[in-house]
Amino acid sequence: MEIESLSYRTFKNATYSFLNYAWPIVFSIFITPLVVHRLGVVEYGVYVFLFTLTGFLSLIDFGFTLSLVKHISEYAALKKTSELTRLLGSANLVYHVIGAVGFGVFFVLGKFFLTFFHIPTAGTSSLWVAFLFAGLAFFFNSTHLTHSIVPYAMQRFDIVTKVTIGQLTFFNLAMLVAVLLGFKLKIIFVLYAISMVGWALAFRISLKKVLPDIHIGFAWDAAEVSKVYKFGILAAITNSTFSALLQLDKFLIPILIGPAQLTYYSLAGNVAQKTAGVTGSLGSIFFPLTSAVFSRGDMKKVGEIYKKAFRNLTLIAAAFSSSIVFFGYQILYFWLGKDFADRSVAVLIILTGTYFLFSLYSPLYNFLLGLGRIKFLTIASVSLASINIALIFLLVPRGGIVGAAWAFLGGVILVPVLFYWTEQKILGLSGMAVFYFTLYGKLIITTIIYYALVKLFLLRLVTSLPTLIVVGPVSVMFYFILYKILGFYEAEDWDLVLSFIKKIPARFGLVK
Repeated sequence: MEIESLSYRTFKNATYSFLNYAWPIVFSIFITPLVVHRLGVVEYGVYVFLFTLTGFLSLIDFGFTLSLVKHISEYAALKKTSELTRLLGSANLVYHVIGAVGFGVFFVLGKFFLTFFHIPTAGTSSLWVAFLFAGLAFFFNSTHLTHSIVPYAMQRFDIVTKVTIGQLTFFNLAMLVAVLLGFKLKIIFVLYAISMVGWALAFRISLKKVLPDIHIGFAWDAAEVSKVYKFGILAAITNSTFSALLQLDKFLIPILIGPAQLTYYSLAGNVAQKTAGVTGSLGSIFFPLTSAVFSRGDMKKVGEIYKKAFRNLTLIAAAFSSSIVFFGYQILYFWLGKDFADRSVAVLIILTGTYFLFSLYSPLYNFLLGLGRIKFLTIASVSLASINIALIFLLVPRGGIVGAAWAFLGGVILVPVLFYWTEQKILGLSGMAVFYFTLYGKLIITTIIYYALVKLFLLRLVTSLPTLIVVGPVSVMFYFILYKILGFYEAEDWDLVLSFIKKIPARFGLVK
């Protein structure tokens, strides 16, 4: 197999994307308990809320970012250099306007509306500074989005991963030092803003590796912007509802039942979300990949990518979901303490099932974006988000954070229908009933055997956080090993894994 074949490059990009996701988890394991207990459940709830607000404000581009990725990848694949140059200059101007608007929203909310979110008035002066610097961080991010999108759209996940890991490492280590010295939320977001300045500069420098002959300045090409927004308006609706499905519970919980409850809910959600995080990090490569393949009209290749991708992503989702459920109480107990374990374990179990479904919907979402099926995605995302919103207002006042977990599960319950429609009406794939019967039969057998081994042996080894840190990841790997021992891997999937592993030493200069 040639080292730059499509399968190899896809596997390599997926590996970098997974590393980009996995690296912050290392810090989260050790830093989150310290931050939670040093800040307190109320102020940590505000911390979660600020990052949730950042996610929502990213939607004010009205779908421009999603559409921009698609057009950059297509222009690059077709070598349309002049169109690409005009597009990037126009995008840079758009993002500067978005950054200024976002900063204004943070400023106004922090100055005038803190009490609306049940934040104690004694802390509003200090927390306004946190809002201010969160807004500055948003501004730095927005004004350099063009530089960061280019390597992603051109499938240079190695660059994206290295820059992002650098920013996350600096911020997490700086935050750890800050809380140990007794500093609160405002200093944390000062450090966050500084880290985003470094992130922005790093992407400006790395752009030369991807597009050495293009300088991104300010320009305005109405035709290019109109073309992007023609796709982008529907993408905006889709992206908004997709984000609402992911984030709206965290936005509404402080309003409905207070920021302290958001802490208990979000920390359990952070654990459960690891399944969707893993598959989402791997599945994110399918947007630019399918855009490039589809632009050349190769629908047969698109179908092959689809079946291989979801066969392996479903296996990964099953391994992580099973481990989270079987070790759920121990994770919360040894990571955060008995109080969190008792209050949040039910939320964790429900959300793990939710994120199993969502872990498959997220890559499907990226896959369909690459095919330009924006109308279908809009209808699907609006439907799922509408169900979720209705259930939040119905269940949260009555059931608290457990009600919020059930509401989220209800919001993704129709995901299998979306897969059926995609396979039958869009891709025209045949034999999918046998495909899924075989795949899930293998997964059910593996999970049953895995559960017995966890209950009989592995759980007994977990007696502290250090043992959990060792046993947890090993148990996930054991799921994959068990799947292999049972003879369930497809030969082409296993051969690709082995081929990639064999080339790792050469990549790091360990062998010639």
